[in-house]
Amino acid sequence: SYVNAGKSWSNGAQFDLAFPIVPRLKASASANLFNERTPVDMTDGQNMQRTFRYTANGTFEWNGKDRGSVPGDVAQLQWSYNSPSREYQIRKGSWFDFSASYTHSLDRTLSLSGTFRYSGRTNQRLIAPLVEEISSRRREPEVQIKLQKTL
Repeated sequence: SYVNAGKSWSNGAQFDLAFPIVPRLKASASANLFNERTPVDMTDGQNMQRTFRYTANGTFEWNGKDRGSVPGDVAQLQWSYNSPSREYQIRKGSWFDFSASYTHSLDRTLSLSGTFRYSGRTNQRLIAPLVEEISSRRREPEVQIKLQKTL
């Protein structure tokens, strides 16, 4: 079992990359690295918990040509990934998220967007002296349609 015993420290790094692929199509990617050390009091005598985790995400974005004063359409594909992580007695499994969206501008201030989103299953495991619990959550795919007016 772990007991919070004071201050913690963490360090990390973030790497970002963005570049055009062809005219009107660009890609971007990001990776975040975390190295965390947290003081804890554990039954085996250790006094530090070390955790390394990372996240990554990426986007492909296409921008259509403007039609006079009307902005061009925009399409996006996005994904993200989170590595397994640990917070004291709770261990979280890795998970991912994916979305695709398309926005059509009807005029200069009115647009219609459609988005599809899919999230992977999330898992959690709690291990404590008197309790052990495993939970899992699966979200249903989501479709969203939005009409937006800019004032």
